[in-house]
Amino acid sequence: MLVLSRTGIRNLATDDTVYSRGLQYYKSGRVSNVAYSKTSHQYRMTVRGNYSYNVTVTENEDGSFEHSCNCPSHVREKGACKHVVAALMFLLKYQEKSTMEAPQNPDEQRVYQILEYFANQSEVQFTRNIFHIYPTITLRSMMRGADGKAFMSLMAGGGRYYKVQLLKKFLMDYAEGENIALGKEFQYIATESEFDRDSVRLLDFLLNVAEIQNITDHPNASKLFFKQQLSLSKRMLLQLLHVLEGNRFNLELYGQIYENTSFVRGNPEIKYDLDVSEDAISLDYEIKEPIIPLTESGEILFYRGVLYEPDRRFLRNYVPFYNNLGREKNALIFRGENKQRFLEEVLPKLHSTIMIEVPDELKGRYLHYDLEPGIYFDIYNDAIKAELRFGYGEYEFNCFEEPHVPGYIIVRQPEKEKEIMRLLEGMGFEPHSSFYILKDEGGIFSFLQGDLGVLSERCSLFYSNDFKKLTIRSSGKFHIGLRVSKDIDLLEMDLSHEGISQEELHSIFRSFQLKKKYYRLKDGSFLSLDGEDIRNLSDILENLNVTTKQLNGQPLRLDTSSAFFLEDVLRGADFVVEKNDNFELLVKRILNQEKREFRLPQEITAQLRPYQVTGFEWMKALAQDGLGGILADDMGLGKTLQAISYITSQLRTRGGKYMVICPSSLIYNWQDEFEKFSAKVRVAVCNGAPADRQVIISGKCHWDVVITSYPLLRRDVAFYQKIQFDTIFIDEAQFIKNATSQSAQSVKLLKASHRFALTGTPVENSLSELWSIFDFLMPGYLMSHAKFVQRFEKKIMNDDKVALAHLNSRVRPFILRRMKKDVLHELPEKIEEKIVTEMTEEQKKIYLSYMASIRSELNSEIAQRGIDHLNLQILAALTRLRQICCHPSTFLGNYSGGSGKLELLLEILDDALANGHRVLIFSQFTSMLKIIQDELIKRKMEYFYLDGSTSAAMRLDYVKRYNGGEKSIFLISLKAGGTGLNLTGADTVIHYDPWWNPAVEDQATDRAYRIGQKNTVHVMKLLTKGTIEEKIFKLQEKKKNLSDSVIKSKEVFVNKLTREELNEIFSL
Repeated sequence: MLVLSRTGIRNLATDDTVYSRGLQYYKSGRVSNVAYSKTSHQYRMTVRGNYSYNVTVTENEDGSFEHSCNCPSHVREKGACKHVVAALMFLLKYQEKSTMEAPQNPDEQRVYQILEYFANQSEVQFTRNIFHIYPTITLRSMMRGADGKAFMSLMAGGGRYYKVQLLKKFLMDYAEGENIALGKEFQYIATESEFDRDSVRLLDFLLNVAEIQNITDHPNASKLFFKQQLSLSKRMLLQLLHVLEGNRFNLELYGQIYENTSFVRGNPEIKYDLDVSEDAISLDYEIKEPIIPLTESGEILFYRGVLYEPDRRFLRNYVPFYNNLGREKNALIFRGENKQRFLEEVLPKLHSTIMIEVPDELKGRYLHYDLEPGIYFDIYNDAIKAELRFGYGEYEFNCFEEPHVPGYIIVRQPEKEKEIMRLLEGMGFEPHSSFYILKDEGGIFSFLQGDLGVLSERCSLFYSNDFKKLTIRSSGKFHIGLRVSKDIDLLEMDLSHEGISQEELHSIFRSFQLKKKYYRLKDGSFLSLDGEDIRNLSDILENLNVTTKQLNGQPLRLDTSSAFFLEDVLRGADFVVEKNDNFELLVKRILNQEKREFRLPQEITAQLRPYQVTGFEWMKALAQDGLGGILADDMGLGKTLQAISYITSQLRTRGGKYMVICPSSLIYNWQDEFEKFSAKVRVAVCNGAPADRQVIISGKCHWDVVITSYPLLRRDVAFYQKIQFDTIFIDEAQFIKNATSQSAQSVKLLKASHRFALTGTPVENSLSELWSIFDFLMPGYLMSHAKFVQRFEKKIMNDDKVALAHLNSRVRPFILRRMKKDVLHELPEKIEEKIVTEMTEEQKKIYLSYMASIRSELNSEIAQRGIDHLNLQILAALTRLRQICCHPSTFLGNYSGGSGKLELLLEILDDALANGHRVLIFSQFTSMLKIIQDELIKRKMEYFYLDGSTSAAMRLDYVKRYNGGEKSIFLISLKAGGTGLNLTGADTVIHYDPWWNPAVEDQATDRAYRIGQKNTVHVMKLLTKGTIEEKIFKLQEKKKNLSDSVIKSKEVFVNKLTREELNEIFSL
C-alpha cells in the first residue's frame, strides 16, 4: 500500500508554488479517469491543465512509489510537477476516506465536515505576484445638475500596464476568485497573485457600486457600466476621489490629458497681487494659470495638476473672481468710492481664505492679536450645545461667521482656529449653523470625564446654570443589610445606595454588566461605574448567582449557606454593612472553633481524639443550620468513626432514616465499623438479589441505617427516592466527581435534610470535580456547572488570584480537612525513599526500540493533527513504555530477558522478610502482580492477593487475617485496593510502578500509615533509571499546585501535556 502524507507530497514537489497549484488542481476536480492495475501495481489517471496530461504512480513493496507525467515541466524539472501533486493528493484523500468513512450521526457529520475543511487548507507560503490598478477619470464637459457625468476606466499591471477592456467582467472575475489575463505580462492567478493595498481599496469601492446596481436593478442602473468605463455622478465622483486620496491617476479634462494627478481635500493656494495707488487699488492673480471647475457649483476644482475639494467659505469668497480674473483678462481696478468699499467690505473677507501680499500702504489697517478662543456651554434637548467664539484683542466673533470691524482687517490665525475646531469635532461635537452639538450619551460622559479638562487648557470655558447641573457623581456608599430568619430558614439581603432609588439600582448593575463606564440618572447627571466598590459588589452578586432581574427593590432571598461567603468578602470592604443577631450567631457557630455544645452519644464505644470530636461537632453545627459539608481528612484519620458518631447522635435527638453510599469494596467495612463503635444502631447492608434489596429498602427489616454501593444505588434509585432521609453520607466521594456519570446523577435524586461527603481527595483532576460534590451537598450553591467553569475554573487555571480567593471564601466553611502531621503527633515516623534501578540489557533494547518508534509516530501525528487530538495515543504510548519498565512480559509473549525492577523487588523482599517486616506491594498492572505472584510461589513466600475481581467479603476476610499476623506479603491492585482498607499490620509499602497521580499513591500508603499503626512505616517507590518513569516523576513534582490552592491537599494529575513536556518525556 502507498505510504502518503501531505508533508511527503509537499517535499516531492518542485517548489511551494508547484505544490499550491497542484493542490488547487485537486480541489477544483481536475483529476479524472483513475484506474489501478493489480498486476503492475500502478495507478493511471488524467489531470486537466491547459491541456490534459497522463500521470502514473507505481507502488513498490515497501510502500514507496515512483511517478511520471507527460507534461513538459516533468521532463524539465527534478521534482514532481503540479499534475503529479494533484494525482497524489487524490490518492491520499482516497486512502483517508477508505479508513474513515463519513459518519451517519448528524452531530458527528458536523464534526467530520469541520475536520475535512481544515485538513484541506494549504499552509504553503510563497512569493505572490503583486499588481497595481491605475485609473483614468474623464470629463468631456462640466458636470451640470443631476445629468452631469464623469467616466472612469482602468489600467492594470506590474511593469507594463494593460487597459481593462471589459470593466464589469474584470471586477466580477476578481470578486469570484477567477484567473484574469489581460496580456503577456498580466496573468492574474487568484491563488498566487494579489493587488497592492491601494488597488484593493479601489476595487472594493467599484465592487460595491456593481453590487448596488445588481441589487437595485433600476432601469437606469445598467447604464453605469459600459465596456471599458464606469459612469459617475457628481456624488460618486467625490466618493471615488476620496478613495484615491494619496494616490496618482490620469485626468482627461475637457479634451486635455493630465498625468499623475492627485486629489486633496482642501483649498487651492491662489496668490493675488494687490497694488495701491493714490486713487485706486488693483487686484489680479499673481500666476495667471487658470482654476478649472469640474462642477457647476465648484465642489471640485483643478489647479496646477491637483484636484481640490474646497470648503464653502473659500468658494463663497472665490466665486466673484472666477469670471472676472484670468489669463486673458485685465486686473480689476477699484477707484474712488469703490476703493473705500473694497478696503472695508471685500478685503477683510478675502484675507481669511486667499493669499494676498499686503502693500506697505495698507499695513496700518491690519490688527495683529493672538487668538483667544472661548466656548460657551449650555444644555439643548438633553445634548450639550457649544458655541465656539474666536477672540482677537477686544474683538470676538462666532467661529462660523466673519468678523466685522469697519475699516480694519483682523489678521487671523487660521491653523490655530482649525485646530480648536478639529479638537471639538474629535470629541464628538457636530457642527451646525452657528454652534456645535454633542448628542451621544457615551460621548457626553467621556467629555465630562476627561475631554472637558483638555479643552480648559486650550480655551476659556463658560457654563450656563443648566450645564453646571450636568455632573459625574462618585458611586458613593452602598448599604448592605443581612438578616437570617429562623422561621423560614433563609438569608435576606437588602441593597441600597445613598441618593439613588431602588428602582434605578437594577439599571445601574445592568449597565455595569454591559461593561458601560457610566449610568445616566433620571436627574440627568452621570454615575461613574469605574469605582472599585461597584465592581466588588457586582462581583459578589455574580458569585451569589443573583441576576439583575432580582434587583427589584425587594430583599434578596439566599440560602443560609451564602452567609459564610458574605462574611468573608464583606470583611474590610468599603460598604456600610448591617447584620442581625441571627446572622452573627450562624456565622459564629460554623466558623469559630470554640467548644460547641454537642455531646458525644454515650453509645459510642470508642475514645474519640480531640480533632475527631471537632469533626463530629462541625457536622452537627452544619446540620443544625440545614447545611452540608465535605469531611476531607487525610487518609487514616477516622472519617468513618466521626460519621458514625454523628449518625448515632442524630438518631438519639431526631430519629429518622440514614444512608451510607460507598464503593462496593467498603460496604461490609462500614457494617463492621458500626458493630464495633455503635452496636445499638440497626444497620442493613443492601446487597444481593434485586428482590432481597427491595425487601430491605422497604423497611420490613427495620433499619436505622442502610448501606449500599454506588453500582447498586444506580439500579435501586427509584425505590430510594420514596424515602425521606435525615442524612445521607457518600464515602469516597470522588466516585461522583464526574457530574454526568450515573453515580453522580443517582445520588442527587435522593431526598435528605442533610448531606455529607467523605473523601481524602476532593479534587484529583479538575475543579469541576469539587463542583459535582457540592452539587450533591447544596445544589446551586456553586452556580450551574457552566457558570462555575466560566467564573472560577478557567480563571483559576489561568492563575487568577481573585477568583481563587472567592472560591476559597465560598467553600472553606464547608470543607474540614486535617492532615496526619498536624493532628497525630503520636503516629510513628514515615520514611519515604525513591529507589532507582537499571534495566536488563534485553529490556533496554526493547525500551529504546519502542521509544524511537513512538517518538517518530507522535511527532508526525502532532505535525499533521496537533497535540490536542492525540490524548488517547499519548496515554497508550506512555502506558506501553511503563509496562516495559515493569517487565516486558506484561504484554510480550515468550520474553525471557528478565526485568531489572523485578530483580530489585525480590532482593528487597528477601531482606525485609529476613528482618521480620510485613510488606504491601501495589501495582497498577494486574499482569505485573501475576508475574510477582509466580515468583513468590517459586520462592515459597506466602502472600495474600487482591484485585478488582476479589469480592467484598473476601477483601474483609483477607484484611482481618493479614492484620492478625497471617502471611507477610500482600499483593494489591492500586485501583482496587488503594482506598477503604485498614492494613496497619504492615510496616513496609512498596509502589512497584508510579501512578500518574501521587495522591492515589498516598492513599495506598495510608492503608498502613494510619491510626493504630505502632511501627515506623517504610515507603519505597521503585523507578527505572533513565526512563519515562523518572521523567514523569519530575513532571508530577512541578505540577503539584491545583488542589493545594483550593483544598490544601496534594492531588495532581498529568492530564494535559504541552509539546515541550512531551519532547522531554519522550526524549531518549
